Amino acid sequence: MPTAYGAEFRQDVLGIITVWSKSGWPDLVLGLIIIVVNVTAAKEVWETAQEEHLAAKALAGEDIA
Repeated sequence: MPTAYGAEFRQDVLGIITVWSKSGWPDLVLGLIIIVVNVTAAKEVWETAQEEHLAAKALAGEDIA
């Protein structure tokens, strides 16, 4: 439960900052940070999948080209 409470608290703080600044910039900045984190994670997953695929081909005795 502390994690859920912490996430809710951060959302409240971001909402207060957005209202206080009378701008959407805090939301846009957070959105860009989320995009960067997700793209980085997707890249790591892709690279790991490629490595596992090559390993599986090597174990099967297939030509790795």
